[in-house]
Amino acid sequence: MPAYHVEKSIFIKGSKSQVLAEISDFRQWPAWSPWLILEPKCALNYSDKQSEVGAGYSWEGDMVGAGEMQLNAITDQRLDMSLTFLRPFKSFAKVAFDIEEQDDGCLVTWHMYGSLPFYLFFMKNMMKAWLGMDYQRGLLMLKAVVESAKVNSTPEVIGYADQKAQYYIGLTQSATLEDIGPVMRESFTKLNDYLTEQDITVEGAPFTLYHKMDIASTESHFTSALPINEKMTVPAPFECKQLKAGKTWQVKHTGHYEFLGNAWALAMMASRHQKVRTRKKPMGIERYLNDPATTPAEKLVTQVVLFCK
Repeated sequence: MPAYHVEKSIFIKGSKSQVLAEISDFRQWPAWSPWLILEPKCALNYSDKQSEVGAGYSWEGDMVGAGEMQLNAITDQRLDMSLTFLRPFKSFAKVAFDIEEQDDGCLVTWHMYGSLPFYLFFMKNMMKAWLGMDYQRGLLMLKAVVESAKVNSTPEVIGYADQKAQYYIGLTQSATLEDIGPVMRESFTKLNDYLTEQDITVEGAPFTLYHKMDIASTESHFTSALPINEKMTVPAPFECKQLKAGKTWQVKHTGHYEFLGNAWALAMMASRHQKVRTRKKPMGIERYLNDPATTPAEKLVTQVVLFCK
């Protein structure tokens, strides 16, 4: 069967004992699991003992499937676990967390070693890429839990909604997930400066239009955009285009922009679960409904919009 290994790391400002406590007690996982946050009503069952060898939990949900996990070994630098998936298909994997103590914190590395059923061999690379993105989301939330005791992220399915035709002035660029924040901020600063200089009125919330994304490299091709009420001629590198009217599938995210991956993951998962036919290109939109300069991070509201076929 096609074997795979996924590995992602993050630096956390916290003691090794804090990190071990969060990971070894499965009752803490709903606060930072990249899957459980997508279906908070998922049924969970825990073994009586936690934070020791033999601890375990199981889950059963509509979107996240069903399975169980058990803690098999603990050292001061590593946790080893077994993971059994029951739905949407049966498979087994080994999971490990390496925790390397550093000067002012820990480097945490999350591993998964598994294999796919032979008839799903063609999904190996795609599954590794998606799992890697899930692990990055999870590690980012684990970091928030250890460092600040809270994850400012609440994704919520809105469902179908109509998109009106909308002109916009934008700047198109490419960046990886690691670099996209600074690149996007610079683009919106340039857009705001240009529209202010030209006395052009913004007609609605700013948004990012994602054209495509390379899952393996996480590089996205996107346009940072400000909506306007009519088509006009603008100098390069600015561009004036129009979003076409049509039906969309939407998710609302409340919380810090760094956790917007949760909203995208929910939008993709919920649309598949509801058998919503969405377009691959363009991927969709992030629409920013309040101003990060005047709004606390935990109250930022963002729409993630997928285009329906």
